[in-house]
Amino acid sequence: MDGQLPENEEQRLAELQSYVVPDVLSGAVFDRLAGLVARLFGVPFAAITVIGRDSQLIKASHGLSIREIPRASSFCARTILSDQVMVVPDALGDDRFQTCPLVTGSHKVRFYAGVHLRTPTGANVGTLCIMDTTPRELDPPQIAALRDLAGMAMAEGELRASVAKTIAAAENPGFGDDRYRELFENASDVVYTHDLHGNFTSANKAAQRITGYSREDALKMNIFQVLDPESQRLTLEMIQQKLGGAPQTTYEVTIVTKDNRRIILEVSTRLLFRKGIPVGVQGIARDITERKRAEAQLRLLKSVVVNSNDGVMVAEADPDDPLGSRIVYVNDAFSRITGYSDVESAGRTPRILHGPKTDEAVLDQICAAVRRWETARVELIHYRKDGSEFWVDLNIIPIVDERGAFTYWVSVLRETTDRKRAEILERDRNQVLELVASNGPLETVLARLANLVENQCSDLLCSVLLVRDGRLHPGAAPSLPQPIADAFDGLDVTTALGPCETALLGKPLLIPDLAVDPLFRREAGLFRNLGLRSCWCSPILSGDGRALGVFVIYLREQHEPSPAVIELVDMAGRLAAVAVEQRQLNDRLAYQAMHDALTGLPNRFLFEDRLHQALDQATRHGWHVAVLFIDLDRFKQINDTLGHAIGDALLQQVSRRFESCLRRTDSLGRMGGDEFQLILTELRDPSDTTRVAQKLLDALKTPFKVDAFELFVTASIGISVFPRDGRDSVTLLRNADNAMYRAKNQGKNVYQFFTPDLGAAALEQLELENALRRAMANGELQLYYQPQLAIEGPLAALEALLVWNHPKLGVISPSQFIPVAEESGLIVEIGAWVLEEACRQTVAWRQAGYEPVKVAVNVSPVQFARADFVETVAQVLSHSGLDPSFLELELTESVVMRDFEESSRQMERLRALGASISIDDFGTGYSSLSYLRRLPIDTIKIDRSFVKELDVDSNTMPLVQAIVSLAHGLGLDVVAEGVESENQMEALRAVGCDKVQGYLLSASLPASQVESLLIRGAGIRS
Repeated sequence: MDGQLPENEEQRLAELQSYVVPDVLSGAVFDRLAGLVARLFGVPFAAITVIGRDSQLIKASHGLSIREIPRASSFCARTILSDQVMVVPDALGDDRFQTCPLVTGSHKVRFYAGVHLRTPTGANVGTLCIMDTTPRELDPPQIAALRDLAGMAMAEGELRASVAKTIAAAENPGFGDDRYRELFENASDVVYTHDLHGNFTSANKAAQRITGYSREDALKMNIFQVLDPESQRLTLEMIQQKLGGAPQTTYEVTIVTKDNRRIILEVSTRLLFRKGIPVGVQGIARDITERKRAEAQLRLLKSVVVNSNDGVMVAEADPDDPLGSRIVYVNDAFSRITGYSDVESAGRTPRILHGPKTDEAVLDQICAAVRRWETARVELIHYRKDGSEFWVDLNIIPIVDERGAFTYWVSVLRETTDRKRAEILERDRNQVLELVASNGPLETVLARLANLVENQCSDLLCSVLLVRDGRLHPGAAPSLPQPIADAFDGLDVTTALGPCETALLGKPLLIPDLAVDPLFRREAGLFRNLGLRSCWCSPILSGDGRALGVFVIYLREQHEPSPAVIELVDMAGRLAAVAVEQRQLNDRLAYQAMHDALTGLPNRFLFEDRLHQALDQATRHGWHVAVLFIDLDRFKQINDTLGHAIGDALLQQVSRRFESCLRRTDSLGRMGGDEFQLILTELRDPSDTTRVAQKLLDALKTPFKVDAFELFVTASIGISVFPRDGRDSVTLLRNADNAMYRAKNQGKNVYQFFTPDLGAAALEQLELENALRRAMANGELQLYYQPQLAIEGPLAALEALLVWNHPKLGVISPSQFIPVAEESGLIVEIGAWVLEEACRQTVAWRQAGYEPVKVAVNVSPVQFARADFVETVAQVLSHSGLDPSFLELELTESVVMRDFEESSRQMERLRALGASISIDDFGTGYSSLSYLRRLPIDTIKIDRSFVKELDVDSNTMPLVQAIVSLAHGLGLDVVAEGVESENQMEALRAVGCDKVQGYLLSASLPASQVESLLIRGAGIRS
């Protein structure tokens, strides 16, 4: 063990071995004493130990399961080195005890305090110690109390040792007749006689046992030899009083035993007479040392309780409702802490201390412990008589009487408000600092600061206002109703009103009465309901003294805030200033990282991010996006000739002119030098880009005035269009850049669309797209109708087919122009026209007197994916007047399977309109037959590829048979497309196909020829 060993260590060990302390300091009495010490100091562990050569032995304890500790790591081994009380506030921070089992084991001891146990010869043989699992200190009165309790423990041990020794040394007397001798010798009390000079003439066994002197020794002694000085005086006085005729009395004396122990005896004496003359004194004495010590201990404990700084409350035991028990005693500290006097507390229940914030779960924990007669230690909020809240560390101790009955429970409460608030303040402060360090949302930081203030002061509410653009705006008000939180929103800080004045002058301001202040008149009722009477405004100042905001503190009393509240709000204001300035700095850094320092326009990083967003949005909505690459002509000449300052000023003016030509949704960026890039979004027609490009060129025609110079500048513009010229940002920017160089090569001051070197196909597509746009405007698109017949001949339906009669190229196949229409987004407009025309024509035939016939219309994937497609169909049906049951919408299998769940919901909405749905080209896509039963469809159409194979491949017949059987099993009709031979017709009839269509029956016909078909009905083939 490190540290200096006692110089008399071998002597101390010998004393320990010969002295009976190791044997007498154990047992139930000392265990109870350890428990009493633990309760008095409010700790979980207390022990009485002795220190041997190699280890510390725990002879009696409360709360400890360990019985022996190596001396090298023992607390108590160091305690015996000093005559002072040894205190270890936190063992985790003390290198001497890092291996102590009490610290490293399950007990997790952090705090220790111990005082030595000393024998009458002066040897420190052991300790009385207390321990806790949390760090703490002892104040001087507590240290003194621990010393006194150690003295009591040692005194009890000495008494037990003395008794053991005297019994062993007792001798048999030889005195009087047998009867008297037996009574005299075996009396439990001390019986003795002495002459008038005090010389002993007899002493019984009890006297020998208590004093330690044998009868032979006693008969050679004088009574004054065994009395302490005060008792000598008292005994002599009592003898004289007896001789003077005083009646028999009882008094107390202290004797010094043979082994120098001090014993307190309660003595009753009478004179002995011989022939009427007093010759001696007979005394009967009872050892009351233990009782006197118990009385002293009781007085000490009472003094500890009465004068304790901790509040003590004693309540009657009521296991059914512990918190409803009647209070029978409180000490002065309890009254001082709670405001309830002993008279006000008596007869009431502990619930007088409970309130809104008292934790019900902790109260349940207390009740459960009391019902089990167990101690409990908790921390919770109590309320004083005046309604103010305070934190307490509460120890609950059940009291059992001598019969083992649970009679009372004691509550020792130590106010921890300051410590708890300090802990909460530190916690809240650290949380705010962590949020600031991690760039947390400013609103969250300010709300935490408002809560921080409210957590420290329960009688106020807090809000934070921020100064932005010369006006106040709400920052945080977590506990206030919204009308109060918004009371100052938008106020000009130059007005002389409350928080505005504080922000303007940067000085605190008190508004003494909210009820009469005109600024708060509108919310006066809310303040009254919340019990708020006055308002205090404190500025939030930046490092250079600027007002960043205002803390507005609403108080429940009409007075200025206390110095503690002012200090707290000042601290919160400093934290708020750090958070606001950090946010402003981050915003500035983020702006600088994403914007050109000269013009304030987005730089390359922000521009490309916006381009990605624009492309994503265009993809979802079927829009076009144009990317323009703009390069100023001859700018280098101006910059080199007139200097960079003139060049920079020119670039700033150019950027402002360009911005004036754009919509809010467009994005202009500067890439460096004289290069600008522009994103045009939400374009319905790519040709709209030409107007913007020309507008930009026109904006440069007016000369620029920079200092004394009048400057002219033009630009070359390259244009690429999404999705035509690329589907990603890299491709579009590259193509726009190439187009810009082509514009420069063509003489500058022009714009040029991208045309790739290998772009013959792209140019053809562009021309086709432009021609298709003209075709819609010129009425070149027409609908043809191909009949669907029941397998036995009657006309069942007409499929509407789109054709393009180009004035020069003739009829253009849908397979050529439909993909172009889908890619360009024209398919939405074209599809809507097809639907309207087919419904209109069907109604026209009906109105002309022909039998009603169902019309089938193909739906493009682009159309079907639009969120408003169902509404479009509903509008067409309503506008045309067509009965929805005569409209069939044809979807390809691949379209449906692209997003099965959403497709199913879309189809359900269409079915709800009354239209029927068919799956076109069945078998060519996913062929997921199992999905058919989950789709809301009416018909499947067998693809023409299967029908064609019926003529050449015998294996096709079973497959077609399976498709028909599956469809019929699901209650679906089957239509076969592309029937061109009698053999195919017979095969389809054989497998039970419901309907057929194809050139064998009829080619697609213009609307004018369909009328004759409607007249002939079932006689088409004839």
